[in-house]
Amino acid sequence: MNLRASTAGVTACAVIGLVAPHAVAKGPDEPPADVQQPGLALRPGGWSYFADPRAMRYAGADHAAWATMDGRIQIAKLSGKAVRVDTLADGLKPDDHSSPALALLPGGPLAAFWSPHLPQKRSGTDAMYYRVRVHGSWGRRHKIATNSRGQFGYAYPNPVRVGRRLMLFWRGGNYQPTYSATRNGRTWSDARTLLTGPQIGTKHPNRRERPYVKYYGDRGIVHVAYNEAHPSRRATSLFYVRMRGSRIVDADNVLIGHRPLRWDQGSEIYSGDEGSAWVMDVAATTEGSPVIVYIREKGRRAVQYRYVTWKDGAWQDRAICTSERLRRNGSYPGGLTIDHRDPRIVYVSRKVDSRFEIEAWATADSGETWAREPLTTKSETDSIRPTSALGGSTVLWMSGTYAHYTRFHTRIVMAEARARAEKRRTRRKRAAHGDHAGRAQRPGRRGD
Repeated sequence: MNLRASTAGVTACAVIGLVAPHAVAKGPDEPPADVQQPGLALRPGGWSYFADPRAMRYAGADHAAWATMDGRIQIAKLSGKAVRVDTLADGLKPDDHSSPALALLPGGPLAAFWSPHLPQKRSGTDAMYYRVRVHGSWGRRHKIATNSRGQFGYAYPNPVRVGRRLMLFWRGGNYQPTYSATRNGRTWSDARTLLTGPQIGTKHPNRRERPYVKYYGDRGIVHVAYNEAHPSRRATSLFYVRMRGSRIVDADNVLIGHRPLRWDQGSEIYSGDEGSAWVMDVAATTEGSPVIVYIREKGRRAVQYRYVTWKDGAWQDRAICTSERLRRNGSYPGGLTIDHRDPRIVYVSRKVDSRFEIEAWATADSGETWAREPLTTKSETDSIRPTSALGGSTVLWMSGTYAHYTRFHTRIVMAEARARAEKRRTRRKRAAHGDHAGRAQRPGRRGD
């Protein structure tokens, strides 16, 4: 995708310089001494698109969590170059749907939530679990005993801080978005259904499609973006609502309805008439306006990544770039996510040549023009499903071979984007003041 030259595009380049690390291709030209390779491989593991936050800042360090192919739930503490990995659970089946999500409980301690993604026939034997980090170690396993009625168990934990409460969203026993809340981290309110998907046929009125949802909490508001079903099941649209206490409102804070909300009562962003939508992330600007990224199917092999903002009472829905799917006949994209510290920046997994690479894309004009910078180049394997640490400086992704949600031979890779960007800013300032000596002495810089 060629970037259009404009004042906004130049500004976007400046925006991206605040975040993106200097990615260097492997080859005979080695990087300058003060530029690190773009990623540090942590451990084997993987995660789904729909359990978040996968990483967050806590007690001066970034933390990231994942599931492994040998059935473990793990979490890493990332302190500079030091990485500590703890195992929170083991004995699970290999399944990236079991990947955990992180949150701060009321009062401050870090908690990790996960649920085994079990077959339907074993319904009733699964649960939503969590453990809490206290005084540097992980406490005993707790269970959330409430759920919506149904046979489908639990999936996709999404904890969100809302004032003094922690709200935990998940896909519940009825296959619909469900939530509970706690004020003390020990007792939880009865599970409630947030919204319901379209009915499946007429024979069984309680059978409904499963919506896919992303959540983000900001200043007492829960931003909710969703599509009403799996894109392989029907042509899917994109919707948005926000929760303000017990009220469900649109982007202008106009009351929409009460829970459980029918899927088509939300504020429609995209109707699905040009390819099914699949939501990837939601965030908010400093003014509290929603920002959403999603994919739109473009035929059987490609997807288009898109960026949505709300301005002057209307949705602005603009393209970022297009990429092939992970597999020719599959439905999964490489994925994209928003930098929640600066939602003008998104991290994209896009196929470049023969591999999926991670790139940072930035806009200064709500997605009308874009600048990009690679975080990985000429990779030996695919780099997919990026995420950024909530409130932190780390960008993470999966690197390896991904065949299926039960067959992922991948590692978690991280890049400390902001720390490296600071080094780049320092070099640029020196160059602007005529200090070229250090730069001239560095070997291997292209163009020297």
